[in-house]
Amino acid sequence: KIKGCKHNNLKNVTLEIPLGIMTVVTGVSGSGKSTIAKRIAFEKRAEIVSSDKIRAELYGDENIQGDPNEVFRLVHERIFTYLRVGYDVIYDATNISFKNRKKLFKFLESKYIDAKHIAVVMTTPINVCIDNNNLRDRVVPEHVIMKQYKSFNIPFFEEGFDEIILDGWFDNKPITKDNIDFFDDFKSAFDEKSSKLMNLDTIDCVGEANHIYFIS
Repeated sequence: KIKGCKHNNLKNVTLEIPLGIMTVVTGVSGSGKSTIAKRIAFEKRAEIVSSDKIRAELYGDENIQGDPNEVFRLVHERIFTYLRVGYDVIYDATNISFKNRKKLFKFLESKYIDAKHIAVVMTTPINVCIDNNNLRDRVVPEHVIMKQYKSFNIPFFEEGFDEIILDGWFDNKPITKDNIDFFDDFKSAFDEKSSKLMNLDTIDCVGEANHIYFIS
């Protein structure tokens, strides 16, 4: 917001410029991150930054992990570039590490990029993730997916997120303990830490809807 600007030819001008939006899609391999990223990008006319695509650019094959420092340096630079010129950004990667997400926020802060930060957390059941993964051209070893699942750091508002969306299973399936094993894990974590970290008054769960929102 520019308030009361009187420089050059401006005479007490007040102007509000909307923030850019960075959506960080998080989830294990096979959870549907790229599908959701493409849908959001289409609806919001946003640009997708994918760590897999950058690996393909650098090494000719997204299966080649290469130098992670170089990969994510380029990820951060590309996100910064898009936000700087006014594009909204969808960041498509597993994004399961709190430390790595925090590095991105600190990088953008160092570049004076003030954007709205949204986390979209994929809650697809782990068995469905494994089944989806086996149908893809690029199959991630099952033990790697299980490792991702066990080491998943749930996003919290204290990291710098303005909004956190738990994306329920696809096709508007009811979100219950019987069909979403991730849901119990996430709800338990939010229940345990909400009063301390997020000061949530209520948690609204829409059973038949495609998204669950936890609003600060």
